[in-house]
Amino acid sequence: MASLTAAHIETALRDSGAAPGRQVRVPDMGELRGVAAPDVSQRPYQQVWTALSENKDLEAAVPAGETRLNQLVETDLQLAKTHAAQAVMSEARGAGL
Repeated sequence: MASLTAAHIETALRDSGAAPGRQVRVPDMGELRGVAAPDVSQRPYQQVWTALSENKDLEAAVPAGETRLNQLVETDLQLAKTHAAQAVMSEARGAGL
């Protein structure tokens, strides 16, 4: 998502006559969140385990983990898009565009 967003904005800048200086490196998700990716990927499972430890049945625990997973994916996509856009626009401003 970050690469696609950066490429889209770079293309839009070129099409408008403002060429970005160089290809921008977008931080990986661990850098964006400030938490290691393996730790984040465990959160949906932890949600299920927590629900089970609270004596919820499996039919209630699994959807809680699914909800957590969906929230993580949506957040990751949004972080990728916003940070890619910020990185490209910052590079363009630094190039005097």
